[in-house]
Amino acid sequence: MKTGEMFPHTGFFNQNPYPATAEAIIDANLLAIPVQLFERLMMSTPSIAIKMMRVMGDKIRELKEKLQVLSGQDVKHRVLSFLLQLAEQHGDMKENKITINLPMTHQEFANAIGTTRESINRLLNQLNKDELLKIDRNRIVIIDLEVLKQQRELK
Repeated sequence: MKTGEMFPHTGFFNQNPYPATAEAIIDANLLAIPVQLFERLMMSTPSIAIKMMRVMGDKIRELKEKLQVLSGQDVKHRVLSFLLQLAEQHGDMKENKITINLPMTHQEFANAIGTTRESINRLLNQLNKDELLKIDRNRIVIIDLEVLKQQRELK
C-alpha cells in the first residue's frame, strides 16, 4: 500500500471481523477511525461519501485486474507484472534505473503473487543473471524497464 491508502476497505461498512491482516514492512504512521464516527462524518459531509465511493470503485477495479493476472498468467508473467506494479507505485527513477525501496523477502514476494518461494528465487535469479534487475534484502533495482515490459507482453 502507498501513503494515504486505507485498510481494510470493507471494514467501514461491515461489523464482522476482517478476514485478513496487514503488516508494515517499513516505518509507518497509522490512523484508526472508529466505524460509528466515520459513518457520522460521511452522513454529515456528502463529499466524503462520494470520495469513498470513488476509492471503493478504484479498489474493485484494482482487485479485478489482480485476479485476472493471478488466474490468467503463468508464474513468470505474474512476477513481471508484480515487479512492474511495484515500480509504478513505489519506484524511484535515477540514472535510467528504477529503485524500489521495499524490504521484501522472497516468501513475501511469493505470497503476493500466489506462488512458492522456490519459484521466486529461480525467476529473480534468472532476471538478475540476464542483467534486468538487481535485488537485495531491502531493495529491487530494475535495470531495464522496457525489456521487462516486453517480456511480460510475450506469451
